[in-house]
Amino acid sequence: MDQPAAERLYRVLAVKLDLLAGTVEAAHRAELFAEAAQIAPAVIDSFEQRYRDVIETVLTDCADELDLLDLALPARDTAELLLHALAGMTQTSHGPEILHARLHQLTELTVRGLTSNTQET
Repeated sequence: MDQPAAERLYRVLAVKLDLLAGTVEAAHRAELFAEAAQIAPAVIDSFEQRYRDVIETVLTDCADELDLLDLALPARDTAELLLHALAGMTQTSHGPEILHARLHQLTELTVRGLTSNTQET
C-alpha cells in the first residue's frame, strides 16, 4: 500500500474511534464498556483480539518504514499499547474532532518511535 504508516495506523484505529466516540455520548462510554464486558465477555474479548490482530498486521506490513519494529517494541505489544491508548482516549469527555486530532498525534508518535530515520517524509 502506498500510504505512510502513520496514515494506515490512523485509519485502522479510527474505525473503532468512530464506532465508540461517534455513536455514544462521552458521559455514557465507560458505563457502556463495563456493561458489555459483563453481559458478553467472550464476544468483547474475541472482538478485541481480532482487532489487535488487524493492527498488528498493519504494523507488520509497514515494517520497511517502521525499521525499529520488533527491536524497540514487538508488533504485538505495539498493537496492544495502541488499543489501550485508544480505549483511554474514548473514556474522555472530548468530542470526536479532538479525539481524531489526538489519534493522529498518537499514530505519528508511534511511527516516529519505531523509525530510526528522524527526518520527515
